[in-house]
Amino acid sequence: MNDITPEAIFLEDRAILRVEGEDARSFLQGLITNDMDGVDDAHAIYSALQTPQGKFLFDFFVVEADGAFLIDCEKARLADLQKRLTLYKLRAAVTLSVVSNYGVAAIYGPAAASSLGFAAEEAGAARDILGGHGFIDPRNAAMGVRVIGELGSLAEELMALGLEEGTLENYHASRIARCVPNHSLDITPEQVFILDFGFDRLNGVSFSKGCYIGQEIVSRMRNRGTSRKMLARVRVDGALPAPGTEIKDGERSIGVLLSGQDSNALALMRTDRWDKGATLSTADGMDINVFEADDLSK
Repeated sequence: MNDITPEAIFLEDRAILRVEGEDARSFLQGLITNDMDGVDDAHAIYSALQTPQGKFLFDFFVVEADGAFLIDCEKARLADLQKRLTLYKLRAAVTLSVVSNYGVAAIYGPAAASSLGFAAEEAGAARDILGGHGFIDPRNAAMGVRVIGELGSLAEELMALGLEEGTLENYHASRIARCVPNHSLDITPEQVFILDFGFDRLNGVSFSKGCYIGQEIVSRMRNRGTSRKMLARVRVDGALPAPGTEIKDGERSIGVLLSGQDSNALALMRTDRWDKGATLSTADGMDINVFEADDLSK
């Protein structure tokens, strides 16, 4: 990644689901982990959908556009998300449709927000851009801007702004540096709790809105401090082992590696086993340093 010009990359693994109708806002409000009252033409949110048992199912972004809501979600599980939402629709005045001619681009790096006309680098701030809809990443403003727009013209219009063409390697390096998980690479559906992956830190959970699916579990974990896992960043002394490699304190397993780039990776750590002063290694004996999510300086 260069140090001057923001980079733009088309995220081919993303797709758009349109939710519209008289009950669209209240429909989503009763399902997802974040507060739909925070979504308007100037603000987007990051959120999740859970099982009734509080296990992760999907994560996505929601932005308002032309009287409807656009959900920026994982393309490989788009049909599953649409099917799940349809199950909950019942008699609600809501229409769910795939916007097949829309795609998603990410603009990241120094001055990404200002290069697209944002007055301030505020997480979730949204505005119309290039005939589409742009918003500063609600998870962390330093992740840059996401733009939803026409597939045929989005990439060309972004390059016309003088942005550099980015790479997935650079984008993932930026994500990992800020301890931001990627659903398809890091989070197994129906197996984990969203607080273990820092969704509260990533502005993906409202603790003040009304009921939603799995809310009791999320509230209990937060209020009682029962989460025993934590997402962290790690640096390996040498070639990065494969995702799924155990992190050990001696013979005791205390975590597992997730997605990585170069010598850096994310890891899911067992907080009830992790002695933060201990010398750690991977299962194959490589030294490893672990940094908590809030420490971006190392």
